[in-house]
Amino acid sequence: GTSRGKLARPMVYRSCLHVWLWYCSAPSNKLEIGLEDTKQKDVSLGLRDLGDRLDPYINTRERDVVKDLYRPCLDAATLYVRGAGFFRTSVFRLMSEDLLRFAIRGGKIVLVTSNQVSKADYDAAVSVYKSGDFFADLEAMLDEPKLRNPVKMLCALIANGNLEMFVVVMREGIYHEKKGYFQDDEGNTVAFDGSGNETASALAPFDKGNAESFNISWNWSSHWEPHGARWFLELQRVYDRDPTLTFPIEHI
Repeated sequence: GTSRGKLARPMVYRSCLHVWLWYCSAPSNKLEIGLEDTKQKDVSLGLRDLGDRLDPYINTRERDVVKDLYRPCLDAATLYVRGAGFFRTSVFRLMSEDLLRFAIRGGKIVLVTSNQVSKADYDAAVSVYKSGDFFADLEAMLDEPKLRNPVKMLCALIANGNLEMFVVVMREGIYHEKKGYFQDDEGNTVAFDGSGNETASALAPFDKGNAESFNISWNWSSHWEPHGARWFLELQRVYDRDPTLTFPIEHI
């Protein structure tokens, strides 16, 4: 529903139909990589506890969107869903520790992007799904910065079951949405919409990257219904396989 209370999480685990290619998952023995002791631990803070740390608008020329939005939300959430026209693993360099801690804690990332994903990133993702033999210790990556190669991080997150990646294939044009949301186990949700893709150039702050802006809303605020609820539901429609969708989505 769209109430300001607990929201349903996207049904990313349901069986697939037609273009949903849920054909790959890492073998269970590959998931036992330092996660068993951390998956059951409660997050110390929920998204609702962020309070004044959330701001309804961030301009990347004036603010650091990773520091002011991504980092606090990844610390408190258990699910991160992102729809972006362009995705590059280079974005991991801006938040490698945050993503690794999120994953070690059992967090889930769902990424929907266009078919403009880089060949290196695509090939790496496909190889993990197909072979299932990629081994990566997320805690070792957290402890040793030299191990945090972005493409290897992508493979590690997929192999450990922390990231699912989908590509939208359109007859004309490309999927060019730039929405996302974070959600905790209580259904508290922080959603955003803006100009930035999931790339390093879009999220880098000040004069280190593009000029981008993000509008942010959370579901316990008065401004949720006209804005955040719509951003949330538009992404959720994809995972619910809404029959009115005009484009197919492929799991890679």
